[in-house]
Amino acid sequence: MGRFTALPTITDDSALGGSTIVRSLRFDYTRDTYMERTPSSTGNRKTFTISLWLKIPDQSEESGNDGRTIFGAGGGGSGSSATNISIQANAYGGPKFEFLTMLGAASGGNYGRLITSGKVRDSSAWYHFLVNVDTTQSTASDRLNMYINGVKETNFSTENYPNQNANTYMNVTDKHGIGGNRTWSNQNNKYNHFGGYLAEINFIDGTALDASYFGYTEPQTGIWRPKKYTYGNYGTNGFHLDFSDNSSTTAATLGKDTSGNGNNFTPNNFGASLVDDVVDTPTNNFLTLNPLRRFTHNCTLSNGNLKATGSSESYPGVAANAELTSGKWYYEFVINSKTSVPMCGVCRNNYVSGGAGRILYRAGGHYVMHDGSEPTDPDAYGVGDVIGVAIDLDDTAGNIRFYKNGTLQTVNSNLNSLKSHMSISTLGGMLPYIQMYTGDACTVNFGQRPFSHTPPSGHRKLSSNNILNHSTTSILDPKKHFECLIYAGDDHNYRDITGLNFTPDFVWIKNRSQTDWHILSNSIVGMQNMVYSNTTDSLGHELNTNGYINKPIRGENGQGGFSVNAQGGGNVNELNENYVAWCWKGGSPNIETPTSGSVFFSVDNNYLDLGSYTDFQFGTGDYTIEMFVYHIDLGGQQTYVGDNYGNSAGVYFYKDTNQKIGMYYSGQIATSNTNIDSNKWVHVAASRSSGTLKLFQDGVEVGSGSDSTNLTATQLCIGDTIGGSSGCMHGYISNVRILKGTGLYTSNFTPPTSPLTNITNTKFLGCISETVAGLASVHPSPFSNNGTNYSSGSQMSGDILAKGVQYGAGGKDALFDGRIGQYSSDVHVSSTLSSDSQITWTPTSSISYSSKLEVWCYSPNGYSITVYYTLNGGSEQTMAVGGGSGFNNQTWITLATGSGTITSIKIRLTRSGSQSFVNWGAIRVDGSILVNDVTGKVVTPTMDDTRSVPPSPKNPFDGEFAVDGTRYLTAAAAGLDGGTITPLGSSINTKAGFSMIEYAGTDSGSSQTIPHGLNEPPVLWMWKNLTQNADWIVYTTAIDGGSDYLKLNDGPAANSGVSPWSTLPTSSVVTVGTNNVDTCNAGDIYIMYAWHSVPGYSKIGKYTGNGSSDGPYVEIGFKPALVIFKRTDSSSGAQWLFLDNKRNTYNPLNRNIYANLNNDDGVTERGDFLANGFKIRQNGTTVNASGGTYIYMAFADSSGNTPYQTENTGR
Repeated sequence: MGRFTALPTITDDSALGGSTIVRSLRFDYTRDTYMERTPSSTGNRKTFTISLWLKIPDQSEESGNDGRTIFGAGGGGSGSSATNISIQANAYGGPKFEFLTMLGAASGGNYGRLITSGKVRDSSAWYHFLVNVDTTQSTASDRLNMYINGVKETNFSTENYPNQNANTYMNVTDKHGIGGNRTWSNQNNKYNHFGGYLAEINFIDGTALDASYFGYTEPQTGIWRPKKYTYGNYGTNGFHLDFSDNSSTTAATLGKDTSGNGNNFTPNNFGASLVDDVVDTPTNNFLTLNPLRRFTHNCTLSNGNLKATGSSESYPGVAANAELTSGKWYYEFVINSKTSVPMCGVCRNNYVSGGAGRILYRAGGHYVMHDGSEPTDPDAYGVGDVIGVAIDLDDTAGNIRFYKNGTLQTVNSNLNSLKSHMSISTLGGMLPYIQMYTGDACTVNFGQRPFSHTPPSGHRKLSSNNILNHSTTSILDPKKHFECLIYAGDDHNYRDITGLNFTPDFVWIKNRSQTDWHILSNSIVGMQNMVYSNTTDSLGHELNTNGYINKPIRGENGQGGFSVNAQGGGNVNELNENYVAWCWKGGSPNIETPTSGSVFFSVDNNYLDLGSYTDFQFGTGDYTIEMFVYHIDLGGQQTYVGDNYGNSAGVYFYKDTNQKIGMYYSGQIATSNTNIDSNKWVHVAASRSSGTLKLFQDGVEVGSGSDSTNLTATQLCIGDTIGGSSGCMHGYISNVRILKGTGLYTSNFTPPTSPLTNITNTKFLGCISETVAGLASVHPSPFSNNGTNYSSGSQMSGDILAKGVQYGAGGKDALFDGRIGQYSSDVHVSSTLSSDSQITWTPTSSISYSSKLEVWCYSPNGYSITVYYTLNGGSEQTMAVGGGSGFNNQTWITLATGSGTITSIKIRLTRSGSQSFVNWGAIRVDGSILVNDVTGKVVTPTMDDTRSVPPSPKNPFDGEFAVDGTRYLTAAAAGLDGGTITPLGSSINTKAGFSMIEYAGTDSGSSQTIPHGLNEPPVLWMWKNLTQNADWIVYTTAIDGGSDYLKLNDGPAANSGVSPWSTLPTSSVVTVGTNNVDTCNAGDIYIMYAWHSVPGYSKIGKYTGNGSSDGPYVEIGFKPALVIFKRTDSSSGAQWLFLDNKRNTYNPLNRNIYANLNNDDGVTERGDFLANGFKIRQNGTTVNASGGTYIYMAFADSSGNTPYQTENTGR
């Protein structure tokens, strides 16, 4: 934890009603502490609200314990009447929150019970808990509602609702208790008393209120925090307890009702010393001793986890629940009993048992030093003595000092160099620690109560308001940098998945329902391309295999996300399959308008058909074809623009198999003398002027040939030729411009640095949109009606009347979105078993055609289907089938030829014996597709067949280097020119410690350095070869500070670094060896991902397993959203395990996905996510083999670094 910086204060008068809570009351079941009141009159027994904050340090589950009462009325024996809220323990798989109401029996109309499915095992954080009751509601589930930390609970292990208008036992003239037994067994049974802290208790008699009246989500951090209740009357028996009057332990002071009703509660067994009235609150959380951090042998805790009682075991100890890395701190231990040798001080955060790793002051007059030595320097101490511990981590080396009853003890030299002795630089923060043997007991005070002695100057209490790390730039809301999304598949293409507060640059998707591959996509290479963590496969860019990510969706405040295309496969959006997506923000801006766009072309048979027009007949005259290309790979022959390869009357502009651009008619006209590069934007041009054709690459002439060929062909396509016959482009094409009559380039020139424009003789200008692949600002024959282009709100917005129709993801507008072949995304007609179905489109006004009227239709289950159409209300006709024994031809179907008008089109289908549907994708008039286009521009005739050529925001003008929301055109401009390899692209979020770098391998020298842009060394970084099959190589310094490597696609143990990979990363570069296919093979393209820990947001570290179901507790300083685990000392159980907070919204965590496997969601229980870390509760080898070494990489759900008196709530 970091040094103190002054905090802004949120007061009762803040805009959202934020309230600081000053005091809480500690309840201790071992002393039978409770408060009670008997109402003098009956209140509303049907409607009320109870809201309170609580911290639950007592996690014990004694035999026979049926629950610890928080608040309630009645009870006393089996079959008695009672209404209460409690913490249910082992009898119901607890600890869980429970609400129970019954009148005389645990059944019938007056019985209601809710027990949460989630367990509340976070002993160091505060929960806000609210129950409202309104049995007058007609809907059963509205009669009882439970909220935890502002979120309405919907998952219950027990769920019973009382009858409408049933009475509860609340607000009767019987005893009402807080913290004491009011349930099944004898009321003096201490095991039914609450053990923990309660604060800000509000009871509203007669009104059912939700959580928003008592708390709110703090906008800068996204954390739920208290709000002062100001709504109105508390009702007859309503009350507000804030424990602010600590002058005595009476009903008029400690139990005072501050609502104005005078409904005071009488404290019982708290004593007169006021030791239980503390300043540990939800807005200033103090350290306690931690029952979750288990040592080989342990102390027994009580009194709110501030008292430790020893045992007869070898090293019975307990540590506090926060790590210290900087600052000046003071705390005290009071010795309650002593029959052996109690000791107190600090320990390393990896201490388990034994002599070394601690610095302690021992009762017999010894120090126990970090190396196990025990110098006899200090005084002995005994019962009643107060031992003070002062830690100074702001000192360069760090030091610790011990005090007995306020007197400084002898300073041994080993009490200096504390940071080195506790290995803070490699292990992280140290922990306050005590060790008690049989008959020994002590009480620790971290500042919850006044200290017995004055701390040394500058030393502070150990509360969260003091120890939060404000010395570093904080990430207040982690959800602006990382988030996990879950969604259900629907088979729709171009489906948007939103819910992020940022625009993602790295998206990792896994099907949870079945065994499908992991999909990893990033914004550098382009989201349509993917790699797979569970295989060695190279970059995949075949769009039709199993679905893919189409593009990121820019936005904030829940509007960010990504779109997916299903293509009928299971990887990203199969119908009724469940998915998880882990999303990271890189360097891209959240909100931006790309300067231009591009079209992505996959491997085979994907192209844009521009149609057949005389404007593409160049004859023997001048012409120019130019564009920007970005090759994902250079395999095979790839088409830019052309008719058919080998057609003597048409152009064919392409890249040949030798990586050179060329122009071909019936023979080769010109070929480049220079190879073209992949994974970068290159401007290419073919320009014929005065009988000479010249080829240009980035403005440099690279080839020429004499050319007077008479080009009479009229057909042109982009990305391939008709039927996909000539070799598809692999990558992106942007800003295609075709000129007829002008040979624009005759000598070297500076390539354009902005989007191409409509200049003289431009016949086509397209591939310019990030949203519509076929959008063209210039086309030979744009679709129009009397010269007016169709746009949103004109003729295309006519009525669509449906019977048994689904509209797909695009709604009715999907019929006019310019796309076809989008499985289940188009308007489609659905037929039931018993009736036929139909859809009719009527344009706002009639539309003329002069040669042909067509519709595009497709049925994925079209056997034995019959489809009819009716044009303009005429006689019904049977639609031509074609392509097989059912209606599955996936093509354009002609409804009429010649000239005519359209006033309506109806499509109807029938199928005997089973359900079916027909996609109606588009209407084409005279070769042009009817569209609604909000830009007012037109959509050109679109792609062939059902294959997609999706649009992309990737373009040549905005720069391939994104750093902290700014784009740069060069690596040097982005500050990435410090290595021996210059990156091809980057996406870097320095604030979140995350970097992605694309680079080309080399064989120059024995090792190479690659800039990472993080400004401090990464702790975990990994590579993937995109060009050919190779392992995922992961390096980390988290194991032992050295450079160790693992494989993401496999489960072996870690290997020590092999030179030169053993070179540790620096604040600017990582080192790789050359001529290695995994990381730096000459000519191959790679992607590197790198992370380092960011306090309060992310942490990469290690822990040691203990082989027990009571496994390690790992302090990370924040509430995690995702933790990735990997065993490194053995291949046994060494999978890459992903646990997150969306697949498991409550504890325990039992949804298991492994990065190196294609498994569905497993259901092995692993442990808990907590406010400041995670707890392992399973002894399996994947997370907790005895003595096993594990690394983890964790990302926050809510920050542990918040300067707003806003504390992480318990989970």
